[in-house]
Amino acid sequence: MTIKKTPALNSILILFLVISILSACTKNKPGIYKDDLIPSGTRSQLHSFDDELLDALKKNIPEGLEMLMSQEYIDDRAAHMKVCEEISIRMKTGDYSLMREYYINSVADTGKVKIPETKLGINNYDLTFNRGAKEMYVAFFTPKTAPQKWLITAYIYKFDYGWKVNALEIKPYAENGKTAPELMQQAQELTKKSYWLDASNTASYAVKCIRPAGCWKYENEEAIIHNNTAALMAVSSHCNLPIVVKQIPTQPHIWRVTIERTPEGAFPNINYVSNIKLYDTDALKKENDAVQKIIGKLIPGVDKDKKYIYYTVNNYNTQGTIPVQGHHDFQQKL
Repeated sequence: MTIKKTPALNSILILFLVISILSACTKNKPGIYKDDLIPSGTRSQLHSFDDELLDALKKNIPEGLEMLMSQEYIDDRAAHMKVCEEISIRMKTGDYSLMREYYINSVADTGKVKIPETKLGINNYDLTFNRGAKEMYVAFFTPKTAPQKWLITAYIYKFDYGWKVNALEIKPYAENGKTAPELMQQAQELTKKSYWLDASNTASYAVKCIRPAGCWKYENEEAIIHNNTAALMAVSSHCNLPIVVKQIPTQPHIWRVTIERTPEGAFPNINYVSNIKLYDTDALKKENDAVQKIIGKLIPGVDKDKKYIYYTVNNYNTQGTIPVQGHHDFQQKL
């Protein structure tokens, strides 16, 4: 049987040919794509998904979140409910948005993926994770202006039933606006100035932010850990506690220095024991004013390059130890 080619049939054949060519063109080539290098159609689709995910996380409605999750992640209910609750709490402190994104299109759906970032200076890092699908997407979200930044990481896979979240994480990313390598660099500069306490605190911040995601490893991770150890040893050698403030008649005892976290950043909190009873607030204030005037001599650098110092004042209890309950607080504006 011979099919006679008519103008109408020719038009249909040409249409099918065009559709086939367009379909082939829209299929993404295998590779790893970052940010604006992600094919525009795929990126637009994923950004719409990101918007839905951030909205659902902020509201923390389990049913809405599970509609965006893979069946495997839905089944791990205890794990995803815990991380979603923590993310929702953190999102109340800042306006989270997309910081960085990677789209991986591979010929296989198993095996490891390693993505080196080598053009970020001291912030260079490697991403290493297992492929869970032929097409996967890793998105990092963080607030733009929060002093303490937490990083939300979403691992999103393309299944037969669409793009779905297969895992979520939230971990510390930056302290006082600085990443772990930047904090290490700052700690080293403080050490050179003999600001032992500030150097140690800053080095500890760096260690806290050292792994902002499970797949993320900074190029100089070992140096960050080593610097923290060195800073701890230095502060132990040069800033021995307790410090008896003999320059003040009441001789308060500084017994530790903690971190005070505020919406404006993290600041030192000087904990000291006073012989003045906590109910005598006027006398406590007079004593604290005197401490504030000399704190930079007692702990070099503690009053430099920051907005505030906080103070927590205790009394000894009847056993001569510092009580857990009962204290009076002061703030010094620098």
